[in-house]
Parts: sequence; C-alpha cells; structure tokens
Amino acid sequence: MIRSLILFALMLLIAHPALAQETFSFQGKLTNADGTPVADGTYSVRFQLFDEETGGSPRWGEAHAVTTTDGVFSVMLGTKTTLNLEVFDATPHLLLIVENEALEPRVPLTSVPFAMKSFRLDEAALVAGDNVSITRRSDGSLRIGATGGGTGGLTSVARDGTLTGNGTSSSPLGLADGAVTGVKLSNGALVAGQNVTITRQAGGAFEVASTGGGGGLTQVESDATLVGEGTTGSPLAVQVPLVLTNPGNGTVLEAHNGTGTLGHLGGSESGAYGESSQGNRGLLGGEFSGVFGLHSSGNTGELGSGSYGVYGFSSATAGVYGGNNNGNFGMLGSGYGVYGEHSGGIFGILGGNGAAVYGENGNTRGFLGLGNYGAYGQETSSGNTGILGSASYGVWGVSSNGHAGYFEGDVHVTGALSKGGGSFKIDHPLDPANKYLSHSFVESPDMKNVYDGNVTTDANGEAVVTLPDYFEALNRDFRYQLTAIGAPGPNLYIAEKISGNTFRIAGGEPGMEVSWQVTGIRQDAWAEEHRIVVEEDKPAEERGFYLHPMLYGQPERQGIGWIEKDVPAMDHEAIHQQIDKEHQRLRDAQEQRLPPPDNRP
Repeated sequence: MIRSLILFALMLLIAHPALAQETFSFQGKLTNADGTPVADGTYSVRFQLFDEETGGSPRWGEAHAVTTTDGVFSVMLGTKTTLNLEVFDATPHLLLIVENEALEPRVPLTSVPFAMKSFRLDEAALVAGDNVSITRRSDGSLRIGATGGGTGGLTSVARDGTLTGNGTSSSPLGLADGAVTGVKLSNGALVAGQNVTITRQAGGAFEVASTGGGGGLTQVESDATLVGEGTTGSPLAVQVPLVLTNPGNGTVLEAHNGTGTLGHLGGSESGAYGESSQGNRGLLGGEFSGVFGLHSSGNTGELGSGSYGVYGFSSATAGVYGGNNNGNFGMLGSGYGVYGEHSGGIFGILGGNGAAVYGENGNTRGFLGLGNYGAYGQETSSGNTGILGSASYGVWGVSSNGHAGYFEGDVHVTGALSKGGGSFKIDHPLDPANKYLSHSFVESPDMKNVYDGNVTTDANGEAVVTLPDYFEALNRDFRYQLTAIGAPGPNLYIAEKISGNTFRIAGGEPGMEVSWQVTGIRQDAWAEEHRIVVEEDKPAEERGFYLHPMLYGQPERQGIGWIEKDVPAMDHEAIHQQIDKEHQRLRDAQEQRLPPPDNRP
C-alpha cells in the first residue's frame, strides 16, 4: 500500500498564450508506509486541483500513467485537460489518487500560480526601481534584471583578526593562520585515547598528557641470537645460523610435547638426548659413542663407539655381521641398526624400532624416518630434492633444472591449489611434431566462473538466454557483457537480470546475432568455507624469506623451502674408518676365539 508522497519540485512552467493553455512539470516520490520507495514500475495516478485543503469539488483534473525509478516520477500537467489560469486565483491544493488510493493531505502549490499569473500581468503592473529593468519575453514571461548602474549591493565585510579576505569573489573570506585556539574548541572536541588525559587550562588551551608516566621504549638491546634493532625499519629476528651457549656447561635447549616425549640439546654428557613417551631413549654425541639408542624392551644399539662402527644388541638375539670376498658386507643388530655396503660404493644404514634409514649411491642419497621427514631424497650434483611426509608437506619437491613434480595422467586435488603461475601446454595443432603451444590461466582475486555464448534476437530485437539449471545455486554477484555481431548495436542492454537461471536481452535489431558473457562468484559450500585470502601477512617463521628469493636479489638459502632441502650428508670417511676397525677386530676375534663384546647398559 502506498502511504505517502514526497514533493521534489515544480520544475518548469510552459505557457502557450496563443493556445490559451498552460502546463507545468510536477516531480514527486512515492513511498511505502515504512518510508521505503515503492517498487519500480508504472502506476495509474489521477491529479486534481481544489481551492480547499479538505472537502470541496475539484476545479481541474486529469489522469496519467507514471513510471517510477526508486519511487521518483515526473509528469507534465495540463497536457490532457485544459488548465485555465483562473484555477490559480487562489492557492490551489493538489490531490494525487494512486491506483484508486487518495494520498492525503493535499499539496499546496504556492509558486506555480504566481508564475502563471505573470502571463496576465500588464507590463505597467510592475514598476522598476533604481538600476532595475522589467521587460516581457517572447514566451510571455516577465524578465526583471539589474541595469548595472549605481553602487548598490554588499561591497565589504567587516571582520576581526581570525578571518582573512573581503568576502568578494576575488578575495573570499577564510580562516586566518592560528585563528583556531583552544578557546574555540568545545570540551568534547578532543577525545582521550588509552593512557592519555586531556585537561582544559585556565587560558582555554588543552593539555594532553600520558597517564603511564615517562617516555616509551627508545632502544632494544640483543645478544648474538637475535638480529635487528627492534624498529619498524629493522625488526628483531632470529640469527641464522642460531648458536646457543650455556655457561654452566649444562643443557642448552630442552623441549617437551606434553605427552612424555622430550629432547635435550647440549647436555653435559651428550650433544643431543631424546626420550619418547614409550620409554625409548637415544643419544647423539655421547661419552662412549656417536649415536646410542635404548628401546624399552632392553634392546640397544650404537653407531661410532670406541670399539664398533655399528653395534646392536637384542634381548632375544645377538647382533649380526656378514661379508664376502667381493668386498660386500653388512652389520645388523636384531631390531636395531643395519649397515650394508656394496663394493661399488653403494651403502645404506637402517635402524629398527623407529631408527633412521639412510642410503647413498654416487650423487643420490635418501632418508626414511629422519627427524621431521617420512622420506627424503636428493640428487646432490643438481640439488634436486623430494620429500614425502614431512612436518610441513605431504609431498615436497624442488628442482633447479627440471620439474619439481611430473604427472602423466589425471591429477585430482580436493583442496585449494596455489601457484606462482599456470598454463596449459599441448602439442602445437599446426605443427605437433616440432612445436608446443601454451596458454596462461585467467586469474582473479575472486572464485569467478565465466559463461558465454551467442544468441539471435527475435522480431522485437530481444532474446532470452537460458543458463544451466545449477547456475544460481552455484553463483552470485553476476556481471554481464553484450557485443553485437555483424552490425552496431548501441542500444543493446540487459532488459531483465538473471532470474530462474535466465536473463533477457533487448534493444537490438531483429535477427541480430549477439555475443554474451556472464560471470558469477562461487557460493557453493566448499567455496564459502575456503575463500581465497588475496593479501596476507607471512607467518613469523617465514618472514624475511621468499618463495622466489633470486627474483629479489636474495640468495637461494633465503627461500622458504630451503630448510626442507638442507639436510647434511652422512660422514662417509668416519663411517668407513670405524667399519675398517671393526673388520680387523672381528678377524682378530675369530683367530683368538674372543667372546663377543659386553652389552652396554
């Protein structure tokens, strides 16, 4: 139901003396009971003029079909029923009847009558004063203008020192420098923030003070474990490589995961010590061996002790060593360390019950179950590296001269895919034997879908485009583009927006071919839960590092993935020396029939 009318303006009076007929333009706004504009459309409106504010009989009236946009409409009154000037002898009151609903109260028209009466005024009815002229125009209206003489009008403006200028077009008034003082500001003009007070002084000025007392932090001191000055331009960061020292010759770093698993670095008896919640323990750089491990079952193993390169003990079976005349040999401890070497230089080390696995063949090396890595492989001459199951990645690869990953066949990714760039690459359609053809992906900060096609207009220059039945369920925030084919189409437009998975095109010529494109933003459940973050801060551990460091003049070690690649190789020479010693010791033991070595606690 239409409840009210907002009168915007009586815009234009048009008189036709020769026809004894006058018209005037009327503009208004139709609103609902809650003040919102009525829906866009065409409404039947009857306009009537009364002498009275209420009651009485109309002296004039006519009906129009008005079209509203956001409630606003314009109409020229007097074009259907003669509008005699006698109607405006007194102030008329306009009543609107919209769709048979009368809008009260009536609107008094105060300016139109005087404008219309100017057609009936004799030129002698108005007397021009000094420096004023009155002339009748060809359309019957009267023109009142200044003749330019005399000294009338405002010539100067008195002001105090807080203003500048004379108030003229060439010297406008303005605030003088320093004109706004504390006296001019109200008590609420300044608002105190956190740890700040604002007090008006006796002279009117404001005192702004800190409640925290004293100045802020002016300098940050740091030792060699940190770099930077603690400022915006030079933020604090961890020194790389990080060197920690305990002056008391005790543990430098200790870590716990809350489930009983713990680790020490720099202890008084070992370089590193670790213990799992199951009671399994291990040492690196201990007093008696380079590596020592103890399982909760009592099984033990050592690498690089004073007597053995590799030693293993099991409560069920003893360690195993084997070799042949070709130089191939292996050492095993039941449930523990395994070492094997081929005379061609290929060798590997394994540890049971969660111990490490390492293998090397020339320029290739790999780990299984080492630290944060499930599997790690590297070709050392090129630096090409791959990881399966690390703390950060399911699969990770890097290559300096080829593909970090290569898939032949279909690949399906259930989550989001991020990349530096992308394209398709196919055999060139015009020369498939000798060339490739590549195209780049189309990128957008939104999850945008693109639909397009061609359509031919009907006899009315219109066409309806039907989209897939899932279109509105999948998309929102639609955008449209239209292009005429074969001839100009300056009047093409979207007559009806997408509704029911269709939209209507109009304004074309009959039989015109039109190319259309529609885009939409995905609104499916997965997209709503995984919106792309267009801009984001790097996490603290990645700040100062780059996805592509070389592009910014940085060394390769500043790459975010470098730490995944930077795994040290085994100390081959030390391993070989220890194994040679064990060879000799075992040969001596066989000759002298020595008993096996005691188990280490």
